[in-house]
This record gives sequence, C-alpha cells and structure tokens, in this order.
Amino acid sequence: MTTTVHLRDAARSEVPQTGRRVGRTQRDRAALSPSDWRRPGVRYGFGITHAVLLALLVVAGLGPMLMLARFAVTPTSDILMTPMSFFPNGIEWGNLDQAWNRVHIDRYFLNTVALAAGSWLVQILVATTGGYVLSVLRPAYGKVLQALVLATMFVPSVVLLVPLYLVIVHPPLLGQSLLNTFWAV
Repeated sequence: MTTTVHLRDAARSEVPQTGRRVGRTQRDRAALSPSDWRRPGVRYGFGITHAVLLALLVVAGLGPMLMLARFAVTPTSDILMTPMSFFPNGIEWGNLDQAWNRVHIDRYFLNTVALAAGSWLVQILVATTGGYVLSVLRPAYGKVLQALVLATMFVPSVVLLVPLYLVIVHPPLLGQSLLNTFWAV
C-alpha cells in the first residue's frame, strides 16, 4: 500500500532523474501564467492586441501592392503632384491599355514565369539529389561537403555579382557573349 502511494506521489510531482522536484513555475515559463489567462480582462486585452497587430501586418504587407495598383490607374500628373491623395482627378483606365499593348507587359510577365519555373525546377533537382546523397548515402567526405555548402551560404550574393557578369560577358569555352539570352540566367 505504501509503495503505490509513493509511486502515485512521484508521478504527480514529476521528479526528474536529478532528484529535484520541478515545480510548475520552472516547467511553464511564459509572459503570463495560466491563472492570468483565465482572467477575462487579460484574455480580451491580448486578443485585441493580437488582432490589431495582425491588421497592421496585413496593411504593411498589402500596402505597397495596393499603392502600386492605385498608381497604375492614376494619371501621371496626379501621382507627381499629390501622391498620397486618392484619385483627385479621377481614374485613367487607358494606362492599363498602354502598358499591355505598347510596353508588352504580357511578354515580360511570361518571361518571368518561365525563368522562375526553370530556376525552381533546377533548385529542386539539385537540392533533392544533394540531400539524398548527404542523408541517405552518407559518403566519407559528407561532413566536408556539408561544410562547403554551408560556407557558400555565408557569401552575400552582391559579392558574386561582378564575377558572374564577367563570366556571362566572356564565357570560358563558348567565345561569344551570353548577354540578353536565357542561358545567361
């Protein structure tokens, strides 16, 4: 009987292997305790704070895109004179027609989609095969290879801009420039 009571008390107090008793305050560290969360003022206050912060994040994320959409249908003179006013001289839908037919936004958009899809496919292929080699096959030089891959992630892409441009202007084996071609990308 005393053994079962002792085991029940040990399970209730959650004695770790160090022999010290872990209290609730050490286990559940947070800004607010569970008893604070039970109070309606705290619960509603934090709920309102979370909603306001979410709304601010949505505005900060969507704001530039909405501003871009507004600038697309606003006359140029209105954008330059009063950029923060909402449509002082109306909406000019002809801007969209000019962008589509004279500037050929559709061609640029399709080029962007094709390049992004190709880049995505190549990255998926390289990442999955590299991950398979390092995690499943586990070569003898795997730690060195993983360290080299991680080391390349620490190099900022701006540092590589000029050398990459020089390689595209004068490719080593081709002899002709790759500027203004998809192969350069």
